[in-house]
Amino acid sequence: MNFSSQTAGTMNKSVFLAYSKKKDPLTQKTMERTIPFPGWSFQWRGMEKLPFLKKILKSASLSHSFSGNENTTWSERKNNITSLKIDKNFRPLIGLNFTTRNDISGNMQFNMTESITDRNSGKSKQTSQTLTVTAKYSKRGGIKLPFMKGKKLDNNIDVSLNFNLNNNASYQSRVGDKFDKVSSTDNWTLKPNLSYTFSRTVTGGVYFEFGKRKDLRAGDSQITAFGINANISLAGN
Repeated sequence: MNFSSQTAGTMNKSVFLAYSKKKDPLTQKTMERTIPFPGWSFQWRGMEKLPFLKKILKSASLSHSFSGNENTTWSERKNNITSLKIDKNFRPLIGLNFTTRNDISGNMQFNMTESITDRNSGKSKQTSQTLTVTAKYSKRGGIKLPFMKGKKLDNNIDVSLNFNLNNNASYQSRVGDKFDKVSSTDNWTLKPNLSYTFSRTVTGGVYFEFGKRKDLRAGDSQITAFGINANISLAGN
């Protein structure tokens, strides 16, 4: 009769990822160093009250947030680590929301993330940077009809502009502690959009999108799109 038992477990903690030139004496790999550290976030409201901003902005706020995590899997004993994953996330690294005196609203957000996974089979790393910028303006009003006294048509217009910039990359460490890039994508897009309401029964819009995508494996490509839509409701009340 044979008896066997195996003990395994995981450990999870909030950390900040740093780098060290110290090498593991067994594997001779450069060791990632983590510092026990809680996540944080803050928001600064009332930026529009600053002397150089109050004449052009109605409201403005700045934000920043960080979270870090270390997840360790071990077998038999806690110092026999079978896999290690470390995440570092700034979401956002910097974020800005604002509304101008002439009612243009906008948002800007820049995110950065990094993830390292270390297993017996090797080490990998993923990185990501994302920038998004949006701006919107709405005009509410109407058109009076000269031949119909007291009547007017709704004429509401919404204009928006969206910009996106993304970079994503993956790395593998096959020999020693050097990371080799195995895949990456870089792309940006700009999309103006116009939508309107012309009376309660007629709505529509137009948009145009263009940009570029660069892929380490697939090469470069252009992004172009154009669209028009119109909706007419014939249903009565």
